[in-house]
Amino acid sequence: MSQARNPATNRAMNWAMNRAIGRISLAQRSLARLAAAALLALITQAGSINAQTLIDESGPALRARVVLDPAASVEPGLAGFLREEAEATVALYRDIAREDAAAAQASGASFAPYSVEITDRVTLLTPDYASVLRRIAITANAGPVVLVEALTTDRRSGAFLRLDAFLGGPDGRAALRALASHLTREIVARYHGGAPTPDWTREIRAATRPDLAVLQNFTLAAAPTDRDLIGAFSFHFAPGVVAPPSAGPVDIAVPINILRAGLKPELAARVLPP
Repeated sequence: MSQARNPATNRAMNWAMNRAIGRISLAQRSLARLAAAALLALITQAGSINAQTLIDESGPALRARVVLDPAASVEPGLAGFLREEAEATVALYRDIAREDAAAAQASGASFAPYSVEITDRVTLLTPDYASVLRRIAITANAGPVVLVEALTTDRRSGAFLRLDAFLGGPDGRAALRALASHLTREIVARYHGGAPTPDWTREIRAATRPDLAVLQNFTLAAAPTDRDLIGAFSFHFAPGVVAPPSAGPVDIAVPINILRAGLKPELAARVLPP
């Protein structure tokens, strides 16, 4: 790798890894950029977005592909936001790839096109909620990076939701601790044979700390008996965050019964299985 290409590549990889560990999630950026009123206006005014391959390009510097989940098109505002985020991600890497390609040409170094592939999967769609999991696979000079970004919205208000939209009351904190403990146990058992190294123990504890600001990369899953009810909260971690990179993305489902006692009472009666 030539020295001329390092700054841009480092910026790209730093940006990617920051997102991978949850510092710049979809929900965080949406809250910063879209006020609730603006989002509501978008949802009510935007036209429908058909399921499609949004981007499919193969240029000398970048190969990019973006595929939207057909189910997201029923919520025009959410689909529009997802489309905007995908386009912004591809545009960022297009600029970086062109800059690195030009630097490589100027220095006489070889350059292989970068690639970005973005795919969305709607994990839950009920009258109350929409949950989407986005996978971003990036290949650049620093090697492949896979990110997983989760987003849950309230379909009635258009608001982006954190765990505190669901947990509340006197048992809310206890439920949050129970959730964190479940995540830790499952990760240790599935990916570390029950005995993680001291380094992995620190990483797992940091990523599963019972803190609303930490445990925000989640989607909702439907109850097996009724698709309009919540059966689990699924938490998503990028490769290398809580397990070796070779394990790939880590998804841990937390059954709703673990959180039931800490859910807001007005919520429990409406969206939970009996």
